[in-house]
This record gives sequence, C-alpha cells and structure tokens, in this order.
Amino acid sequence: MVNNLSPKTLPISQDFEVRPPVSEKGFTVTDSDWSYLHKKISQISTGEIGYHTAGSVALGVAGSALICAIKLPESTKLYGTQSSLLCWFLFGLFGICGLMAFLFSREQRKLTVRSKDDALEEMSRIEKRCNPIHIENQIEGGT
Repeated sequence: MVNNLSPKTLPISQDFEVRPPVSEKGFTVTDSDWSYLHKKISQISTGEIGYHTAGSVALGVAGSALICAIKLPESTKLYGTQSSLLCWFLFGLFGICGLMAFLFSREQRKLTVRSKDDALEEMSRIEKRCNPIHIENQIEGGT
C-alpha cells in the first residue's frame, strides 16, 4: 500500500478557526496571603452533625421500638391498637428515616471533601505553574 500523503500536507474535511490566546487580568498575591488561603481551605470541615445526629436519634428510637415490639405482651393496647403492631410500625418508620439520614450525611461529607480537595488541587496547579517564574526572579536577584 502506497502512502499518498506528503509530510507537508494533511487534508482536513472541516474548516477550523484558530483563535489566539485571550489576554487576562491577574492579581499578584503575596506568599503569606497564599499560605493563609491554603491553610483556611485545608481547615474546611464537613457540616455533617445535623444529619448524623438525626440519624442516630432515629435509629435509637427504632431500636427502642424493636425491643418494645418483641417484649410487650400481645394483650397490651396502645391508642386502641395492639402494642406490637404500633411498635413494628414505629420501628420501620424510624429505621428508614435513620438510614436515610445517615445516607444524606455520607453524601454531604463526600461533597464537602470533594469540593475542598478540588480547591486545594487547583491551588497546587497554580503553584506549579507560577513556581518557575518565582525561582527565575530569585536567581536574577528579584524578589
């Protein structure tokens, strides 16, 4: 098989518009400000206390209802119904609510950690891009 293409030409079936890089404004940031910002982002913690606490309380109620459903005699009546039926209902209701609260807590924690890690990763990328300039300025006698 013979190659028809010369190394200097490449046929393209679509027209492309080549755009030059866009000039952007920039801010100079001192090393102390950058370190302070990096430290503050590193200290971001998850706000999972609300869902986690609600899940713990709901599962505690579900556990109490389970014990109640197993241990109470069938003849006991609560609000005009069999106690075991009401306890099984409460066990199911609060058990599902507790598990959902823990699920929400875990997802909220993942989201917060991911956002924090993304911000720190972006800061590291910027540091790597700017460090060669900073090193060249120090070698040349600049600040």
